[in-house]
Amino acid sequence: MTSKKDQQPNVDFAALFEFAPGCCVVLLPDEQFTVVAVNQGYLRATRTTRDEILGKGLFEIFPSSICQGAEAANAKIRASLHAALSTQETNILAALQYDLPSPGSTSGRMEEHYWNIRNNPVLGASGVTEFILQEIEDITDFGRLSDDDSRQASLNESLKTQAERMEAEVSARTEEVHELNRKLLSTNKELRAQEERFRAVLNQSQVFLALVSTKGVMLDGNRLALEGTGVTRRETVGQLFWETPWWRNLPDDQETIKRDLFSAAQGGTTERDIRYQTSDQETRFASCSMTPVTDESGEVSLVVVLGFDITDRKRAEEAQRRAHEELEVRVAERTAELRQANRSLRGLNARLLRLQDEERRRIARELHDSVGQLLAAMSMNVSIVSSEKEKLSARAAEAVHENGTLVEQMLAEIRTLSYLLHPPLLDEMGLESALNWYVAGFSERSRIQAELKFSENFGRLSAEMETAIFRIVQECLTNVHRHSGSARATIAVRRQGGEIVVEVNDEGSGIPHEQLLQMEMGATTGVGFRGMRERVGELGGNLEVRSRSPGTQIAVRLPVKREGEPVTV
Repeated sequence: MTSKKDQQPNVDFAALFEFAPGCCVVLLPDEQFTVVAVNQGYLRATRTTRDEILGKGLFEIFPSSICQGAEAANAKIRASLHAALSTQETNILAALQYDLPSPGSTSGRMEEHYWNIRNNPVLGASGVTEFILQEIEDITDFGRLSDDDSRQASLNESLKTQAERMEAEVSARTEEVHELNRKLLSTNKELRAQEERFRAVLNQSQVFLALVSTKGVMLDGNRLALEGTGVTRRETVGQLFWETPWWRNLPDDQETIKRDLFSAAQGGTTERDIRYQTSDQETRFASCSMTPVTDESGEVSLVVVLGFDITDRKRAEEAQRRAHEELEVRVAERTAELRQANRSLRGLNARLLRLQDEERRRIARELHDSVGQLLAAMSMNVSIVSSEKEKLSARAAEAVHENGTLVEQMLAEIRTLSYLLHPPLLDEMGLESALNWYVAGFSERSRIQAELKFSENFGRLSAEMETAIFRIVQECLTNVHRHSGSARATIAVRRQGGEIVVEVNDEGSGIPHEQLLQMEMGATTGVGFRGMRERVGELGGNLEVRSRSPGTQIAVRLPVKREGEPVTV
């Protein structure tokens, strides 16, 4: 946990680890305890270089043969590492003697050193130990003082022994009392040393750490938990843990802390994300775990609370969530806009198709009523001249005859063009008559055998639907003539349930697979085909293209609109 003032953007954790004041090395939990990372403090303390130790096993770097007593020390270190792995809890070796070669010595002279070693398991998301963070502290000066004390005690003991020989009977009882006092002092001294070492480890830890009794009273906390959050020891130690300033104003989190503490006091282990507050009332987030500590009898004696500040991660997750929600809103808005645009486009396409049909009808009427009438009048004039051809020269008579033939051909072409633009039969007699006329003419013009089938009692449809079906069949047969190479085509129009089904089949070369895929994905395949899709879509139907070997099938299904009911597109 860190206070607000300690927060800095873009923290370089690799640099923090590299130049941290402690001495740290990261080990793999393998058989050799391979070194994968080390900071400057460790290299200085052990008088090694990064190239000498990275990738090597810990006991390959510091073999048992390095000095007298190294074998026993290595055994203790190895046991501590295995204990940390098996319990997944920190294991501490205090005041371990492990000598190092004297600087600059070529004779192998060793220099006496004492160490505090802390082996911290680092768990992954799955709960398996992925690394061991080993922290070492050179306490040689303290160890030497302890040795001086031991030598002084030995000298005092010798003097006392000599005095006892001189006054054995007088001081027998005194010696017993002194012996008990020495043991008591020695025990007290060791306890104080252990407490100091524990306090040093506690305060040097880089996590929020607190010791809590089974009744929920906070017994102690490390420097990061107190100073890092701006609270004092007086405000926390001796108080119920959930009533400390960290949770005093967060009632929901208070209940969570209280529940988890009593669960840990019963032997359970808990881990969850919680909120906490610093001294300036800033609410932050921490990943908090509570682990029970048992005594020799197996009873839970206290609970260790560990916490890691995860405020930055929580804020990033919240920012990501808000960004995702905003994106979804924008996508929904854009989708609505696209749907509206598509509706507008479909409406425009439908209007263009209607205008196109109206223009074809007008042009067809103009051709029939004006040009056709003029040609008819010209034909009558040619007939009049032709009736008096005996008065003309042979050349003039031949020209009159040719003009009459040309006029008749022009009348036929104009009539055919007018009917193709908009057959009057479609309005007068309906779809079946208009298609029969058109298919017969198509077969005659293209030399393609085209067969048309209507279901019995087909009847009439709306003018809009009949025009659409006529244009679709017209476009399909045009494509058969231009692209398929087929000598035969069949057209079937039938009522099926509440639909009109139109199928046009040929026996030609078919459509290439790549082009068919593009057509299925809505890719542009030409003006004619796009016009068919737009007509079908305007009437609420669907169009399918099936390529077979040989041939192609175009299948159209159109819903039959009930009287007075609009078609939904």
